[in-house]
Amino acid sequence: MLEEAARVKERFASDPINWGDLRCVAVVVGTEHRSANNSSPVLDVRIEEAGPSCSVLRQWIWEQLEARWGIKVTDVVTEW
Repeated sequence: MLEEAARVKERFASDPINWGDLRCVAVVVGTEHRSANNSSPVLDVRIEEAGPSCSVLRQWIWEQLEARWGIKVTDVVTEW
């Protein structure tokens, strides 16, 4: 997915991103419990080599994950 983002990097022009080393370093799969008999998977994602202020990239990753996999994303963190 980050390779796809790099192909449209002009979309993220306002975000400080080191495209040469951009990588996903962690995906944590958890469970959101809505009730005793109702739960669903959720994802937390950590991306390195993008500044903490990369709101456009974070939102794009969030939307892509939910649209492609149908899994609720609870957090996308970008950090150097």
